[in-house]
Amino acid sequence: MKEEAIVSYKIGADGYNFHCGSNADSTEDGIANAINTLNRLAELTSKHPIRLILENDAGAGNRIGDTVDELAALWDGLENKERFGFCLDTCHLFVSGIDVSTKKAVDSLISEFDKKIGIKHLHFLHVNDAKFGLGSKKDRHANIGAGEIGLEGFEALINHPKLKDKAFILETPRSGDLKEDFKDIQTLRKLITK
Repeated sequence: MKEEAIVSYKIGADGYNFHCGSNADSTEDGIANAINTLNRLAELTSKHPIRLILENDAGAGNRIGDTVDELAALWDGLENKERFGFCLDTCHLFVSGIDVSTKKAVDSLISEFDKKIGIKHLHFLHVNDAKFGLGSKKDRHANIGAGEIGLEGFEALINHPKLKDKAFILETPRSGDLKEDFKDIQTLRKLITK
């Protein structure tokens, strides 16, 4: 991770994005180990201070960071907070059990994240629909509107006032046909309200 973070800094990336791994024992032990690792990573890359971006997980197995509470526990343990930030992945949220398919659900998620971590620490979102249902723990991305989240959820995210200055990075399945990417982008653009 140290080497990848340094390379990210040297190429001028906006951040180095990663998941927090898994725990063999308890979630608490896993979070404590992740905090130690993250603090050490920040220390080892202090001369190459790339922003270290923690991404939420889909929750399969013993993964760490699939709930806002777990992300907040990680955040609370970080010593050099200005070095860190977050990415929320829509498929991972949904399949981990965090509903983002309605405006009410999106409002609730953003409110919880803002209260427990702070929305200013959310640097971008990975946008992708989910092939499998809410809480399924199956990390399989789908094209926008072609999965279980549906267009209402994406419309709520794209137009949420607290997300207006956030980057939305398309992370849908790739077949090699750029027309599919353009279709997903056009679908999202049509959801933007003026």
